[in-house]
Amino acid sequence: MVRLRHRYLVTEYSVTDGRDSEADNAAIRSSSVLEALTNSIRRLHGVHGVAVSKAGLLVKYINNSTQILFIRMRRSACSLVSSAIPFIRQVDGKSVTFRTIYTGATINHCNKFLVKYQRKILQEQYGSLKTDLQRQYFQRDLDKLKPYSVQLGST
Repeated sequence: MVRLRHRYLVTEYSVTDGRDSEADNAAIRSSSVLEALTNSIRRLHGVHGVAVSKAGLLVKYINNSTQILFIRMRRSACSLVSSAIPFIRQVDGKSVTFRTIYTGATINHCNKFLVKYQRKILQEQYGSLKTDLQRQYFQRDLDKLKPYSVQLGST
């Protein structure tokens, strides 16, 4: 029996609608992402591209607060799917831009990458703070995330 091999794309998205409410704006559904991705593949690679990529194509994880999602596909369709992602412009009637930040062979590797990536973003935000008071507030907010043990000191 042959094992099916998959690839996972860690993708960051940003909603670029002109509305004021960011929370409502950022929420997208996985079914809508799959529909937009299938349409993008159809435009770029035709019916053959859709047929190759449709089997095994799935949004495994979506986090609307961090605007990160994992897309799983078969290894043979990875180049088709990854080439179509930047061309997605609308999801659920919202203007959206997608950016692939990592391609992994397992979901565990993607999770490890995501922890490093989020830590790097937090360190950049912490470094950009100008006053000690801002740093104290930032550290206080991180302490609320204690179960996740976020430390920004020397790593």
